This record gives sequence, structure tokens and C-alpha cells, in this order.
Amino acid sequence: MDPYTRFESTGLAASKGPAVLILAGIHGDECEPIAAALELIKYLRANDLNKGQVTVVPVANPSAFKSSRREGTDGLDMARVFPGRANGSETERQAHEVHGLIAAADYLVDLHTGGTAMRLAPFSGFFWHTDVGIRERQMEMARVFGLKRIWATDARVEGRSLSSARDCGVPAIYAEMGGGGGFDPDTVAAYLKGCLNVLRWLGIVAGEVEEIQTKQDWIRDEAPESGDLDRLEVSPAEGLFVPSKRVGDVVETGDLIGTVWEIETRREYPVFSNAVGQIFMLRARALVDRNSRLYGIWPLDKFVKLDRGSI
Repeated sequence: MDPYTRFESTGLAASKGPAVLILAGIHGDECEPIAAALELIKYLRANDLNKGQVTVVPVANPSAFKSSRREGTDGLDMARVFPGRANGSETERQAHEVHGLIAAADYLVDLHTGGTAMRLAPFSGFFWHTDVGIRERQMEMARVFGLKRIWATDARVEGRSLSSARDCGVPAIYAEMGGGGGFDPDTVAAYLKGCLNVLRWLGIVAGEVEEIQTKQDWIRDEAPESGDLDRLEVSPAEGLFVPSKRVGDVVETGDLIGTVWEIETRREYPVFSNAVGQIFMLRARALVDRNSRLYGIWPLDKFVKLDRGSI
């Protein structure tokens, strides 16, 4: 598989449109984004661009993909080492190469799922950028992408594709939904539609932005390291996690999220909600180590109405 496929408009419009980069496969166990990227390549091969350029990377982290793991063979998570290093380990070198693609782009879309371990509610996210113009374009990208929730978070988080985009002045969003093993065609369809909607909004491909079929909720949380999914509530013990809730459930502080059973001692560790809000991320893989991520909640007080007057 080629590392990426690039499409350019022809004729007089060739040099006049924006360059869009679409990433998938930063984590090797997230298959639906890879399938959506391949479907997008097929679509773009069959349809000329009106203007600009589109670069699609189906598998941004080949070593992680080949081992069907979140991390590369060097044990590093590519989504935590951007902008990478030219002379670093395998994952760092790959991140450095992708960083170069980001630096050359005008817009970035990065596609993810919860992988084999986690299950996520559908949402698109972006950094609450200090540049109002970039922030406004990110808001519109997230809106037309079309997922139900849109999450604006702390722009100071490092190591991500979005932090590379931030440092390069490139408007960027990421998308999350599903996961937990198996393969979900609905995720593929939603991501293909979302990417095409962004390209239509930019005038790169023909047609109108497809109507958003769902009411969208906006979540704004600029607390330090908000949006960092490594900082979710974690398991108190090694064992088996038995959930009592589902992704999308609304919970009160102190509600039972699930129970970790420590197999050797038969001891139960109840896991309780730490906030009033909606569960957006929940452990899908039952086997857990101490400190495995278990759940994440969007606090209800962070749901806001965002518009041009509030940016």
C-alpha cells in the first residue's frame, strides 16, 4: 500500500485551491478510519477536483497496523510523539514524516475510533486555538463533518497531530466514534460522508454539503489538558471490568459505572462516576490492568451554544 495518495485539480484552478490532508491509521487497531480513507480514495479517483489538492493517508502508522496494535513495534503511541524526530525510533520517524505533510497542508482531518479497548460516542473535536480565524474555520469544519457532538478543548496539549497543526497554523479537526472490536460499516459511512462534506464546504469537490441529520451539541472545555483521553478515570486493580452503564448514558456524581473484579482475591472494586454528565467513552475490552482507562464523562455544565458571537 502506498503511504499516501494525492489528488490535484487540473487546469487553471490547480494552484488556486486549498490543500487538505486526511489521516487514518495513526493507531493500528482502528480499522474503520482506514476503510473510510480507502473509500475516499476510490471516490476521488472517479471524480475530478474543482480546485485545490487532497492528500489521503490510509495507514499513517504502518508498524502499528501490521501488528494490529495501538502502538508501533517500538512501543510508542504515534498520537503522543508529534512532531516526531527524523533520527528517532520507527514511530517517531513516521510522526516526523506525517508532520511534514501537515506543515504543507491548509486543512487537516484526522480519523480515529476507540480501537479494540474502548468504545466512544460519535464526536469531532478541535483545539480552542488562540487565532480566532483558525478557530472559526475549525468550528465550521467540525459542524459540516456532521457528528452529533463537537468538542472544543485545551489548545496546549502536546504530541498530537492537532498540536503539529496548531504549531503550523493549520486548521484541524479529529473525529472519534465506535471501537471495541469488530467492524462497523456505519462508522465508515459516517466518516466518508464527513470528509466529503468538508471537501464540498471548501469547494474542492462538486456538490452541496449534505444536510446534517442530527441536532449537534457543542462542548467547550478549556481546562488544562482537557481532551487528553489518557487522563480518563482508570482501573484500581488488575482483573475483569464489568460495566453497569453504556456509552451515551447520563450519570450523576456517585453513580455506579461498573465493577472491577480482581480474579485472584475475588475482591470487587466498584467504579463510580466523578461528575454529572454524559458518558462519552467506556471500556469495551473486559480484561484490565491497573491504570487501564475505564471511562470518560462530558460534564453537563460544559455543553454550550457556540456561534460567531462566542468565538
